[in-house]
Amino acid sequence: MELSSPLFKMAKTLSRHSLFFKTAIPVMLMVFRSPQARISAVERGLPILRENIIHLSDQARRSGAAFFVVLEPSWLRVNGAGPTAGFTRFLKDTRVPFMDLEPLFERNAHQRLRLALDPHWNEIGHALVAEEVHRTLKSRGLIPARVSPPD
Repeated sequence: MELSSPLFKMAKTLSRHSLFFKTAIPVMLMVFRSPQARISAVERGLPILRENIIHLSDQARRSGAAFFVVLEPSWLRVNGAGPTAGFTRFLKDTRVPFMDLEPLFERNAHQRLRLALDPHWNEIGHALVAEEVHRTLKSRGLIPARVSPPD
């Protein structure tokens, strides 16, 4: 693992305050030695994720519910590519409706959308994602244009 990665910095900070994180750094260095190792770990989990997506999609269809996947841009990158590329192909091949947030994050690269030492979205990132997901669901007819309050 690169010693300058956000995940390593966060673990180092937390290790000063938590016994759990004192052991996390050696584990992180062992398991996630490089960006390629991180991508490899994610890819090993993709078959399980694919199986679950197919199951959930089938369950939703049988019950008459809409099913929609939102792909988060990954902070795991090797040669500019994250693990979502193969998953996007899978969703297209299985005709599972989805949206990829990568273009949203690229269009807003001038803004800080994630927490400083953490890959999670900050307030701005959450607001942009909420607006984009709402706009997409509405445009695809998955939510009504206007919701009336209950009687």
